[in-house]
Amino acid sequence: MARDYIKVGLSNVGSYQVSGQPWVSGGIDASSLLTINFPYVTGWVMVRNNTGDACKIGFSKKGATGKNYFTVGSGSATERLEVKVTEMHFVGSSDVDVMAGLTNIPRGTINNPSNSPAGTNWSGSYVSNNWSPGI
Repeated sequence: MARDYIKVGLSNVGSYQVSGQPWVSGGIDASSLLTINFPYVTGWVMVRNNTGDACKIGFSKKGATGKNYFTVGSGSATERLEVKVTEMHFVGSSDVDVMAGLTNIPRGTINNPSNSPAGTNWSGSYVSNNWSPGI
């Protein structure tokens, strides 16, 4: 399958070289499972957990509620995560801040079956050379 490196998309380097459009949301209550849907594909993301227990963060619901997540402790923040995602899932804290740099790549670039088996974000789990479906 030939890739089109000229138009905006996942394989277009220029889409990631420019400064990202800022996206910020603070004081998010993720005491129970919460999904954030970004309007475009991210170039990077940072998360801060201001209070409460450790916050589980996944790139799919399956990841956040299963075994494919990472945690951010109370009063802690991630470094800048260079990830291209359209959604993130949080659970465990009542006060989370999220900041992202958005590319100009439409969500549909990732959210389709040819790039993601479930037609949505990547699950964060890797199974025998194929990403497992994340829902």
